[in-house]
Amino acid sequence: MLKIYVLLFSILSNLCLLYANSSHRQLNEVSASVVPKISAVMLTTTKDGAVFERGVRSALKHLVDVDKFYVITPSKHELSLKFKSLGERVIFVDEQSFNFTGALVADTMVQSVRDRGTYPLGNGNSPFERTLWGKLPWYLQQLLKIYAGKYLNLKDYVLLDGDCVWFRDTKFIAEKQTSPIPPFRYNYATSTQIHGAYLASSKRINGVDIINARKGKFRSGVVHHMVLVKEVLDDLFKTVETLHGLPMWQVMLNQSALEMTCMAPNTKVCAEGSALSEYELYFNFARVKYPETVELRPLLWANGPRPGLLYWPDPADAPVVPLLSTDTAKYKWRDHKPSEVMDVFERQMEADRLAGFDYVGYHGYAKRRYFELHQEDIQQVCKGIPEPFNTSCSYRGLDQIELRPDRTPQSWFSGCGCFMAKAA
Repeated sequence: MLKIYVLLFSILSNLCLLYANSSHRQLNEVSASVVPKISAVMLTTTKDGAVFERGVRSALKHLVDVDKFYVITPSKHELSLKFKSLGERVIFVDEQSFNFTGALVADTMVQSVRDRGTYPLGNGNSPFERTLWGKLPWYLQQLLKIYAGKYLNLKDYVLLDGDCVWFRDTKFIAEKQTSPIPPFRYNYATSTQIHGAYLASSKRINGVDIINARKGKFRSGVVHHMVLVKEVLDDLFKTVETLHGLPMWQVMLNQSALEMTCMAPNTKVCAEGSALSEYELYFNFARVKYPETVELRPLLWANGPRPGLLYWPDPADAPVVPLLSTDTAKYKWRDHKPSEVMDVFERQMEADRLAGFDYVGYHGYAKRRYFELHQEDIQQVCKGIPEPFNTSCSYRGLDQIELRPDRTPQSWFSGCGCFMAKAA
């Protein structure tokens, strides 16, 4: 009789194990269809209007799992009228509703340095203070982006830099989910950027030492967009506020100010004033604390150039510099008169679309193009894409295709994005 009980117990145990394994497999195979569409948050001002409009129109077209786009701006009324044609999916939000101001940022950061007592402030004239005045909008926009979910009552949302233009359909919701309930899993691109000040301030803010916490190659989250998962963001706020005993926004500003004055009493400003990245702050926390929400997914993207620059290599450089070679050299980008800027911008965007980029950040400070892609990511996104042939990967010489009926603008620029990424 005892043997029968043992046998029955063994059978039941195996059945339970099979059921558990089956349930686990089913859980790991949950479709992305269980995840609702997410919101997007962007920031802009009236002076960014032309680039912003192209960026948001491209996002409306290509970011296939985004529903509403919330645009935070100090010019809500003006932009709502100007861009009414964008439709009901784009909602303009008054920046003042956040209760964060440039004055608050300045007062908080200066007071933090004053309380520390090691950096010689100069009644507004110290190198730290002079640098800070120029960086106020930069720090303010980071607060607005990371607090957007709380103020707008959003669940998961993707941050989008307003100067990025999207060229291909892109999904943020990961194809395979680990659970049918939140927190969900999302796709993340990464970069090779290593900015010591970002990592130092993030570590002090959230207590996560990403360099030692994750072995292997470092991957930065600074790629000009990022999905913030509500459950992860809520825990980030709780962790930071428990660790420091202060509101999240104040900790972000305090630690940024201390990082800017890291050489005190020497008055030199560290990191040229760029001491914080909301992207690194969230991404490093999520990868360590909530790895199940992060799916690394490479995209083909580039930084720059700013609007008005057109890639225009000089045939006279050959054979020392082949006509088809890296486009990262500043002298290869031709500038244009203000009246020509937008026409030139349209031409460069069309070239980049045909070249195969997923998106490009046309930053106003970029005097050339530069890449921050890991080599293995380039190999993955460019697998099977033929090398460009008989082309300059620019508009230079494109007029001659009229003499070649077998060539089109599509074939002229085809493969150029991958070629330039590899050559960088």
